[in-house]
Amino acid sequence: MDSNKTHEKDVSVLISNTFIIDTKMNFKAINCTMLIQNCTFEGSKLEIDSANNITIMDSHFIVQNVSESSTSNHILEAYNTQFLLISNSYFGNLPTKQNETKHLLTGATSLGIRMENVTLAEVRQCTFAGFKSDESDGTALYLIRTTIQLTSSYFHYNLANHGVIFASNLVNITSMNCSYAFNQAEDGAVFSLRDSCTLVNIDSMFQQNLAIEHGGVVNAKYHVSITNLNCTYFQNEAGERAGAIYIKDDVQVSLETLLL
Repeated sequence: MDSNKTHEKDVSVLISNTFIIDTKMNFKAINCTMLIQNCTFEGSKLEIDSANNITIMDSHFIVQNVSESSTSNHILEAYNTQFLLISNSYFGNLPTKQNETKHLLTGATSLGIRMENVTLAEVRQCTFAGFKSDESDGTALYLIRTTIQLTSSYFHYNLANHGVIFASNLVNITSMNCSYAFNQAEDGAVFSLRDSCTLVNIDSMFQQNLAIEHGGVVNAKYHVSITNLNCTYFQNEAGERAGAIYIKDDVQVSLETLLL
């Protein structure tokens, strides 16, 4: 069986009510308009390139049985895409009922979504849980030259080197009514921002995130703008500096109605 399925050249693709369970199966969508609805991808990878409109709804992307050496493959990758909508979907590992925390923060490497050159991405009512790597940045979201809006979403129990959400080079992030809890990284447990990025947090909760070194929630460097409106920071920690926000080299921060 062919381990790679490709849809390309200006076609519309619908994948609905489907279980895709095959650790060797990869899907590529090139120059497509695609709707994925009520599907489960378990151990499979979806790659999108040069698409106009991609919508993912009510779906699960599950990472299981990933080898320790797999440090470069994300379960969903989007490149050069005009519009990407992801709603009411789950990304991550399936936790065990007996010990959710230990299950999520130990084990093999797993990476979530990578976006590069995405004009607008909207992530609504989604959960990112259990992505982990001691060596990789942005295990939940890895963003380059992308504008993304996060709404009513959860980022819990993720582990990364720098930021479970990593942004570099002209990335604009708006986070509204989101929850970030029990994440851990070497620097910037939730957000690691570099090189001309903007972050706007509105009505969001940051709880018990841990940075081994700097920035229990945010680590920002090199021409970054951060705005917080009506956000709550609760029991976040850093091993060295800044339990909440660590800034360096031309970073602008605006805080309004902030509860620490």
